[in-house]
Amino acid sequence: MTHDPKLLDYLESLQRATWQGVVFRYTAGGRPPQRENTMGARWNPRGVPAIYTTLERETAIAELRHHIEALSPRPTRLNFKLYRIRVSVDRVVDLSSEEELGRAGLTLDHLHGDDFSACQRLGAAAHWLSTGALLVPSARRAGARNLVIFSDRQQPDHEFEVLDDEPLKL
Repeated sequence: MTHDPKLLDYLESLQRATWQGVVFRYTAGGRPPQRENTMGARWNPRGVPAIYTTLERETAIAELRHHIEALSPRPTRLNFKLYRIRVSVDRVVDLSSEEELGRAGLTLDHLHGDDFSACQRLGAAAHWLSTGALLVPSARRAGARNLVIFSDRQQPDHEFEVLDDEPLKL
């Protein structure tokens, strides 16, 4: 994949920091919470491994509700679990404000739309630059933030500790 030089320059100009805290993640069908998505989603194109987490429990539930509502037919037998996870990741780029998204060439329409290509281009460029994670606004809950972890860009001593889990019935 060829990356936009202006986007690369912008991403390289941003401060990278360590982010530590508790995040939330749901999984379906008994999948472990550390299993990355390699099929592609909003912030990672196919082949780029990413673990999608949220900073708030309510946001994870909103993400799951949206996911279920988009499926047809709606699954009736999948078991969902919500995990609370302590993480420590390096080289995190914070794009969680509308202003920072705009500087990266994205609008709220890109964030909320069903066409993920613009967000995927940004995620692919960040991954190529060895960014450890992106802190981004949630598309499902106003004012909330997600932490998209590029699992293959983590340092050996990064932390991903499951604190607890709970079954979800929606």
